[in-house]
Amino acid sequence: EIVDKLLVPALTRDYHLTDFRRGNDKWISAFGKLKSKAEEAKIILSHQAETEIFIDDICVDDRGETVQLEYELSRQALERLAEPTIRRSIQKCRELLREKRLDAHNLEKVILVGGPTLMPGLRERLADNIEGLGLPLDFSIDPLTVVARGAAVFAGTQRLSISEEKRERNNSSTVFTVAFPNWNFVGSDTDPLIAGRVSSPATGNLAGYNLELINQQTGYRSGKLALAPNGGFMTTLFAEEQIPNVYSVQLQDPLGTLQEIVTDPETLSYKVGLVIKTPPLLKAIGIELVNNEIMGILEAGTPLPGRKTNIPLRTTVEVRPGQAVGIIRIPVIEGNYPKADRNKRIGKLEIMAHQVRRTIPVGSEIELTVEIDESRLLKATAYIPVLDEEFEQVINLREQNAPDPVKLKETVQKEKARLETFKEEAQQPGNGAARKVIAQLQEDGLEQDIDQSLGAAGNDPDAAAKGESRLLELKVKLDQVEEMLEWPTLVKQAENLIVIAHDEVKRFGKSEEQQVIAQHVKDVQEAIASNNRVLLIQRNEELVNAIRRVLQRVGILDVIYFQRLCKDKAEMRNQQLAERLIASGVKAMNAEDSDALRAINRQLIDLLPSPPPPPDASTVMRG
Repeated sequence: EIVDKLLVPALTRDYHLTDFRRGNDKWISAFGKLKSKAEEAKIILSHQAETEIFIDDICVDDRGETVQLEYELSRQALERLAEPTIRRSIQKCRELLREKRLDAHNLEKVILVGGPTLMPGLRERLADNIEGLGLPLDFSIDPLTVVARGAAVFAGTQRLSISEEKRERNNSSTVFTVAFPNWNFVGSDTDPLIAGRVSSPATGNLAGYNLELINQQTGYRSGKLALAPNGGFMTTLFAEEQIPNVYSVQLQDPLGTLQEIVTDPETLSYKVGLVIKTPPLLKAIGIELVNNEIMGILEAGTPLPGRKTNIPLRTTVEVRPGQAVGIIRIPVIEGNYPKADRNKRIGKLEIMAHQVRRTIPVGSEIELTVEIDESRLLKATAYIPVLDEEFEQVINLREQNAPDPVKLKETVQKEKARLETFKEEAQQPGNGAARKVIAQLQEDGLEQDIDQSLGAAGNDPDAAAKGESRLLELKVKLDQVEEMLEWPTLVKQAENLIVIAHDEVKRFGKSEEQQVIAQHVKDVQEAIASNNRVLLIQRNEELVNAIRRVLQRVGILDVIYFQRLCKDKAEMRNQQLAERLIASGVKAMNAEDSDALRAINRQLIDLLPSPPPPPDASTVMRG
């Protein structure tokens, strides 16, 4: 943003530079120099109020003149550029707190991570009670090294496998192994409970043996622990705070002779302190299905490592050995949005024709297993019963391919057209909430950010990734607007359904049917009062189905559907047959022969290029 919004305008004002932008291959070198200097200046402005950007040889302009830059960049100008990003960052924090049902008073402090958090303007906004989070900020840890320090603390709590040297020694019949399978290297208790087992290739029954743990720093001794015949033991240790407690182990046979041992883990250290919990999965993992739907696999917040087995899928294409086409493709997506294309496609498991030994028919079963470890390495395994064979793919969630700029630009045009449509609809009375979201989009400069990023996407993978991320934000915001604009229509539909329920069901429904529909009407009214779009769609559908069952029983829907089909006669392929069927349908309708009329409707449907939607309660409204 410093380059595009400040430095480029300054240069094009003083020099003749045709199409001087990041997306132009001609100026790649020049923009590399500008971005490097902009980064340096941004860092300096965390400690100074202003700084000069000077480059004496950027490139040569259209006239052959050497392009130089002298630009005074102030902290105030930088913070103006950063304002939309800061605002979005704070909004994301608020959304997360709401999602976890937390408020400011639930948090002790905020730890800042990463170089950009050194920006004074950001820190002021975070601490602000009105525009920020209103939380105390912790400046005691360097933001540039806090991740490395956390990684080191976490690594210190992980088990190391027994060394090869000790493994070889353990094969000797004279060496005992003392295993502590659930040893915790860090814990909040000063008296941790420890359990383990002693084993030896040469000794089966360990009754009479005893074991003792000794703190090498303090001299504390656990006392001699008598082993069970199978070598099992359990005790409570004492650990000092503020120091690393390292324990040695002594094993004695029934005669008091010390035995040679190896321990697993090799080092028995324990520190009283903060326990690093299992890292959670930040975003949900799912499978992209047809119709933009998602099959959820692992939910956000799932402790890592995570695993889901026997996920049922079916093939949608036939795959024959050796054919050029026909691929079983299982797309894996990451994200928390209900529509598949609102999330990030992170990889796919593909089974190619050349990999199969015999034909896989359409609709064949696939049993999918998905595993993800603490490093967010995801392994997808597909078992195909018809082949009795497994296919595996490993996906690294940290390593993503750069998005395709051409496809991104096509999607941007669609979303912009969608936005323009919503802008017009939002001007109608009662759509104030939608107008507010659209205004926020414009204030954040979301469209401009996307255009700017995609303009440079051809030769700048970072710009393409940013454009893709911002485009996703635009899609999600427009989904919210669409839902807001849809609400008045849903409420109107619900009100019409309630009228039908009152008039038609009262006229045709049996007593027990009227009671059931009265409850559905009450449910619809509660959904309207709760302002819950998803719930209202569900309750409307339930009421529609209940009304439909009543009207279907008395044959009214068949009559109305027949009348709709008569209006579509001109589109039917065989006009003479259509006329005969319609004449027969009129006779069946007058004779109140529902079965005959239903059969005629089916024949008329077959004459249409595409069938109309099935009759429902809204059909009655149109009738």
